[in-house]
Amino acid sequence: MPCWTYQIHGCRIASNVPLPGAGKSVPSGCPDISFASFAATEARIDAAAADPEHCYTSPFRIRGRPRVVLCRSHRRLELRVIGCGRFVIAGKRVVLYREPGAGVEDVANVFLGSVLTLWLECRGMVALHAGAVADRAGRTVAFCGASGAGKSTLTQHLVSAGYGLVTDDVLMLSFRSEGIFCPSGSPSIRLTPASLDHFRRRVNLTAAPETARSDKFHSLARSGCLPDTRLHAIYVLDRSPRVLSARIVELAPSESLMALVKNSFIACLSEPLQPQARLARLRDIVRRVPIRRLELPDRHAALEQLPPLFAARAPQTRTRSDRDYSRITAERRRSCDAGTANTADSIGTLLTE
Repeated sequence: MPCWTYQIHGCRIASNVPLPGAGKSVPSGCPDISFASFAATEARIDAAAADPEHCYTSPFRIRGRPRVVLCRSHRRLELRVIGCGRFVIAGKRVVLYREPGAGVEDVANVFLGSVLTLWLECRGMVALHAGAVADRAGRTVAFCGASGAGKSTLTQHLVSAGYGLVTDDVLMLSFRSEGIFCPSGSPSIRLTPASLDHFRRRVNLTAAPETARSDKFHSLARSGCLPDTRLHAIYVLDRSPRVLSARIVELAPSESLMALVKNSFIACLSEPLQPQARLARLRDIVRRVPIRRLELPDRHAALEQLPPLFAARAPQTRTRSDRDYSRITAERRRSCDAGTANTADSIGTLLTE
């Protein structure tokens, strides 16, 4: 049986199918996780484990069925994805019972996105919806934001300026006594046609269409894996129309925690499995790493006016809205103590426990 070996997110993967998006295959060795994909009948795909515990069901439906369903049973997880198949995760092995018609790119995207990320989160890492670059000293800055906020565009701008690509779209964080570290993730950057055209006018950029059904392009920005780099700061992108000039604002701790919760990757899958442990890890990030808001005008020319991203401290530390947020959080904490606040409100009080 043919086998490909990949290194991504600090994890060595042995797979019986190619995984576009994981970079070039590396020399084989002892894998951290093995992945096998097999064609299966509809009955095999729909087979259910005995007494499964349903952890998550997607509200989105395709042909009357949930797009994604996560179950747990007998020390294994089962993730069913319409259009791909049934992933069975047991220990260091993942098996996919593949739907007829599921393409290689579909399988790779789901495995590298949801399945591998979920597996790593169950082992103590945290996944953020973020891009990241590193300087020559090995310090990494990450960029979080909603879809379309410009994370990949900003990442490509900094890579073109000489910074090293750590990852695009999904950032995994590992926790050590000496700090929080970022293993290298995706070796390419996903760009819209407008962003690709902007950079091609300035640098020699090679890109290929992501998939036949996507309007985005992959720009290869790294040929191998970087050593793990230490996380220096996290920036939450704000490119709303009201932003007129570039600036950095230091966030209050409570607002920082809310930003991490909002920009977590596949939190709907990982939180039901370990809700308190995951929230504690997010709180640890807030305590150990500066989290700032990066305000940028929504135009490519504004990238040339970036403030220093590797500074020890942001030029502006607090705003009136930050003080108001802290006051509201304190009120919510008192409400929690009285037993009247809901679970969402209690998130903002965890930093003061």
